Amino acid sequence: MARIQILELPSQVLGELVRTPFVLVIDQVDTESISNHAGDNVRTLTELTQDEANAMAKSVGAEAAILAACTLDIA
Repeated sequence: MARIQILELPSQVLGELVRTPFVLVIDQVDTESISNHAGDNVRTLTELTQDEANAMAKSVGAEAAILAACTLDIA
């Protein structure tokens, strides 16, 4: 199952207004390959697509979304 983390970017200061942009980091995204009888990869299914991740990021005000199958540790 995928997990979501927040990566805060450097704050932007404009007068008294301070804004902290962020990126959604979605890692451990499951993928499944479907092969034909010859063993050739026909299709790869993912738990979440980059377009879906981008839409999710936009809806919560994030700058972008990073999608990865591996584990990413935000420090």
